[in-house]
Amino acid sequence: MKQNVIFDMDGTLFQTEPVAVAAFRKTFERLRKEGLYHGNTPSDSVLLKQLGKTMDEMWMTLLPDCGVEIHRLADGWMFEHERELIFSRYGKLYPGVEETVKELYQRGYSLFIASNGRPDYVESILNTFEIRTFFTDLYTAGKYKTKTKADLVHLLLKNYPAERGFMVGDRLSDVEAGKKNGLIVIGCGFGYADRRELADADYVISSMKELIPLVTR
Repeated sequence: MKQNVIFDMDGTLFQTEPVAVAAFRKTFERLRKEGLYHGNTPSDSVLLKQLGKTMDEMWMTLLPDCGVEIHRLADGWMFEHERELIFSRYGKLYPGVEETVKELYQRGYSLFIASNGRPDYVESILNTFEIRTFFTDLYTAGKYKTKTKADLVHLLLKNYPAERGFMVGDRLSDVEAGKKNGLIVIGCGFGYADRRELADADYVISSMKELIPLVTR
């Protein structure tokens, strides 16, 4: 039986907080230096609430008075800083991620990433931590220009149909994407979302090590 397991990235596989906060701070410093922004850097809590959003949603929230050109510029700088930090292994995978994806791969499951991030950002994480080989394909809003995570997952499943599938993620957008596409939803309670965002998940796990028994039952 063909089975897909679709993972979100930030707050699910990758502990994004140290990388994202540092990259955000450097980006806002650069915006001020270039005279493109004159306010203060938002608080860490505000910055972390942007994780999981599309690029457009994120920068419209953080830079509401700036135009699209500045949003694009800021996003490019943000990625530059993130990539430098990722390559230096400033961030890390959540405990049990490597072992879990490897075992699911060896058991014959098709693994995918569905992320609202940039494709090169996702690739840099998977390659740096040497788990890219376990994933059949990567779907990102940055590449496919989808407006919602549900649309992104719909496109993925259109190209990779399966008899049974799972959506694994930490945000409401992951839950909605799974439900709208007929997947079993496994919420990650160790990510960045308020637990209320996972209220409609079929299961909620407190560590990645709990995933395999749910998927293989």
